[in-house]
Amino acid sequence: AERIDEKFMNQEGMYKIVDVVVEGTSMSNTLRSDFGSIIRQRGGKVAGLLEALREKTAKLRQKGKD
Repeated sequence: AERIDEKFMNQEGMYKIVDVVVEGTSMSNTLRSDFGSIIRQRGGKVAGLLEALREKTAKLRQKGKD
C-alpha cells in the first residue's frame, strides 16, 4: 500500500498544503530539483524556467483540445 502524507501550514487562519510526500519522496523537493535543473540547462536564469513552463502549458492546452 502506498503511503501519502501532506504537510500543512497555517497562514492567516487558513491551512494550505505546502508539500505532499509519497512513499517518502517529497514533491516540493522533487520540483525544486527539477526546476533547478531546467534553470541550469537554460542559461542559469529564471527566465529559462518560465519559458519552459510556458511551453509545457501550451502543449498541455493543445493536448486538451485534441
